[in-house]
Amino acid sequence: MRPGAWPGGWNVLSPQFSPYWNDRGEPRPWRPGVVSGPRLPNFSDWQPGDVVLYAPEKYNAKQLVIAAAQRTSFAAEHACWTHCALYVGGGYIVDALGVGGVDKRPVETLTNDGHIRVRRLKAIDATAQQDVCNDANAWIGTGYAAIKATFAGLAQYFSPQWAQFILNLLQGDEALLYCAELIEAVYTAQLNVTVCNSTGLPLPAAYSRDSQFDEVLVGWRAAI
Repeated sequence: MRPGAWPGGWNVLSPQFSPYWNDRGEPRPWRPGVVSGPRLPNFSDWQPGDVVLYAPEKYNAKQLVIAAAQRTSFAAEHACWTHCALYVGGGYIVDALGVGGVDKRPVETLTNDGHIRVRRLKAIDATAQQDVCNDANAWIGTGYAAIKATFAGLAQYFSPQWAQFILNLLQGDEALLYCAELIEAVYTAQLNVTVCNSTGLPLPAAYSRDSQFDEVLVGWRAAI
């Protein structure tokens, strides 16, 4: 079954960004099971500090721009993920959104209208996991860096010199964060781990591709 024919209507307008199929039409390992209707992920295999990647059911204009920009540097299986969050345990994530900035919310706020992939930093221990979660929680209430988030995606279209020039102009935006930048800030501060593009700005696609992370099983259950 090709993208767009998936039950429920998967992203008919932009099947090249489907998280379920690679360029050869083969299913990817994070394709959900046969659970239909409202669904929730099982958290039994998840650990605090895991990165949760999000792809929407249908891309809006902003998400299409992000996915298309990421596609200039990443394969479609990575470029499709337009948002990322940190799992902090108990079924909750901390992420940065255009409305509300950095906040803590249930994972189902992502799965209600989209699809997720979960990745875990290799060799992370329980102490480091707790440090990551504490740091993420400390960012709650920080505003959203809308301009920087837009540039992080569009920077792929600029020369390195122009990208650095624009990045310098955005230094006053440092008190604000967008989704991938939040994760980068936490991982850099607590674990000295960096996942950035050529401009020095992190993107959701980078967390999908980076070899420092392992795949985490996402099982599904019907929502009651």
